[in-house]
Order: sequence, then structure tokens, then C-alpha cells
Amino acid sequence: MNFRAKTDQNREIDWNLDAINAYLKRWKPETYLDVEITRRVTSKDPMRRYYFAEVNPKMSESMGYEQHEYMDVHKAAKGTFFQHQEELLKKYKVTKVPHMDRLGIWRDVPSLFADDSPFPVKVKKQFLDWAVRRAGEHGAYVESPNGD
Repeated sequence: MNFRAKTDQNREIDWNLDAINAYLKRWKPETYLDVEITRRVTSKDPMRRYYFAEVNPKMSESMGYEQHEYMDVHKAAKGTFFQHQEELLKKYKVTKVPHMDRLGIWRDVPSLFADDSPFPVKVKKQFLDWAVRRAGEHGAYVESPNGD
């Protein structure tokens, strides 16, 4: 059974349980099922696509992280990039400076690739270049978006 769903404002899905249960009645009771939920990426931002498809995975793998930890690496990379750039944050009216709490978790990390991000393409490009250099420092080879 394949179906599409969209989350609402509360990030919840309104399930049609009657249709799902009717489909599930085909099998014996207590049958184990594999359920896969995948996020459909609809971003048209080429920098975002390049970063999440090429840069972040290679940087994460070169540092020894696994696929389920890629977003943690992304948040740490943004925190490290913005940590000492107070002037840049002030210029784009970001009031909180990213910092690491006592547990080692990054807090107040601004959005960079989100649709409502305050940062222009110039800052995104600076971050991408920095992330590619960081990946290279850890032994990863990241192809350019042009395939060069």
C-alpha cells in the first residue's frame, strides 16, 4: 500500500485509519509489517540541494558519523561557522549567538537554508565554501556542483 500524506501546522498527519485498516485485514492477525516514512524534498534552492546531497554526507562520513547523525553534524557545522561572527549576525538581525551548552549541544543556531532564513546567497556561499574546506580537512573529497 502506497499513499501520500502531508503534515499540518502541528507537524501531524491526519490518517485515514478506516482505509488503512481495511487494507491490513488482508493478512493474518499479528503480522509484522515494515513501514517506511520518507520525506519528499521539494526545495528548489540549488545550494541547499548541493549541501545536503553532497557536502554534508561526505563531511559527516569523513568524521566518522553515520547517516542518522548527519543533521547533528549540520547543526554543529552551522554553530561553528556562526559562533565567532557576531557582526554578520547583527547585520542580518539575528539576535542570538550560537553556543554550546554544558552537555555539548548547540543552541540558538540560526537557520541558513530555510525559506525564512535572513541570510542572502552570499552568506550561504561562504558557509558552503567553509563546509567544503572542513570536509577536505577530514579527508573527504567533495565534488563541485558543476561536476569539476
